[in-house]
Amino acid sequence: MKKFYAHQFVFLFCIPLVLFLGACNTKPDPTMIFPPDREIDTLALSYDSSSTPLVAVEIAGKVYHFIFDSGAHTTLLDMPIPVKEVISADPFKDVFGDSYPANRVALDTFRVGRTTFSALSRYKQRDIKYDGIIGGNILRRLAWKIDFNERKIYAAKSSKSFGVNTADGIPFVLQSSCPVITLRINNVDIDLMIDTGSDYFTCINSRAFNSMPQLKKMAVFWRGVTSVNKNNLFLAANYVPKMDSTWYVEATLQAGNHTLTNEIIQFTSLPTATVGMDFLMRFDYVILDYPGRKLYLGNKQRKTYDYLSQIALNVNSMGLQLSKDSIPRISRIARMEQVKDLRVNDTVLAINRSSFINGEPSFYRREILRKGPLTRFPAFKLIPSFHEIIIENFNKTLPHAEIKVKRGDSILSVKLRREYRFRSFPDTVWNLTGIPLGFPYIATGAFFEFAPDRLEYMFLPRKPADHVLKKDYQPADFTELTYYY
Repeated sequence: MKKFYAHQFVFLFCIPLVLFLGACNTKPDPTMIFPPDREIDTLALSYDSSSTPLVAVEIAGKVYHFIFDSGAHTTLLDMPIPVKEVISADPFKDVFGDSYPANRVALDTFRVGRTTFSALSRYKQRDIKYDGIIGGNILRRLAWKIDFNERKIYAAKSSKSFGVNTADGIPFVLQSSCPVITLRINNVDIDLMIDTGSDYFTCINSRAFNSMPQLKKMAVFWRGVTSVNKNNLFLAANYVPKMDSTWYVEATLQAGNHTLTNEIIQFTSLPTATVGMDFLMRFDYVILDYPGRKLYLGNKQRKTYDYLSQIALNVNSMGLQLSKDSIPRISRIARMEQVKDLRVNDTVLAINRSSFINGEPSFYRREILRKGPLTRFPAFKLIPSFHEIIIENFNKTLPHAEIKVKRGDSILSVKLRREYRFRSFPDTVWNLTGIPLGFPYIATGAFFEFAPDRLEYMFLPRKPADHVLKKDYQPADFTELTYYY
């Protein structure tokens, strides 16, 4: 399932929505009525601003948008959705082991595309951020082809309807209705849950380092708000962001006949090892064949913008990451000598003399210029706020910066320099067409410069209007930006 802290403008974080829902799998599967007049059912694929895949479902004559989540054991409904019957209290735990109160509910029918499910008594219901989550108790009934180029999801009773060669499929097993596949990372076999509700490439429990000692020596270590913690998905009243340690390391992953090199693997304390949407988007389509227990991978694609952003944010970094608050805080900190005097939750007063204190409204205002299609994905043009630009550039692009922070009554100024650990960018995106839907903006006409010692944005010149600028802010010349949504 999906993530938990900020992944809109600056942060591109590992986000599992994995639900551990107890013994509900002893209940019978719902009755399925597949459209008799067709072999393949078609669903539109959309995304939210965090790249969460969404599909339309119909309940009691009303359309809702649910997360298409292979990492969820069962289906979860938001509280406002009408149900046939509340059966019992039935709490669940998330990937961190935190428990949430919920009800087990029954529905008359649940329609996905033209396929109808009835005799439904295995659903969970509680207040959540989305309309709902389609989990394994529905997904396991069909084969699903996710076509990223066409932005469609196709459903069929068998993968044979998609013309696959069954010899090409990668076997998986179902664990509590979630597909688990064995892939090789640096020649070590790792069991990984396929999690379409998460946008990262892969997250693995840090105990796996024991079988990969050479990887741990090369890893970049971060401590702070965990990269799998995204903005209170389950709307808990006592929500507190999780703190955790994460290691990032370059590795090679083998999936069937495909070898993916120079990938960024994350090691965390989470108990479940998963591969997410950024792995699946290495191919133009994937087929999750639940009845046949196989994963089919389409044609290999270039790496995504998320990949580049992970490098800029977590590998070739300043050693700090900042929150998106109006007065930002240090949210994560790396094990680097130059940041040894700084702490998580230090308040950031200024970056390069650009103050965050008492900012005028225009300092925080973003302007949407127009909407329109852009190759594979829709987009709209916007001018981001200068608050966003400062934080984005600090987190990902500035080669050096001076940061002023406050801790209690103490104020400290520290000069930082970006450390370039990863200098190779093979098989990556070179233009806007390769950037997946939902990931942050890039300047119009911009491109990434793949120089030996840096990864940076290149902008067309445009002088911002004087009234937009704060007096003590001296920006580079920016153009309009394209945000993928």
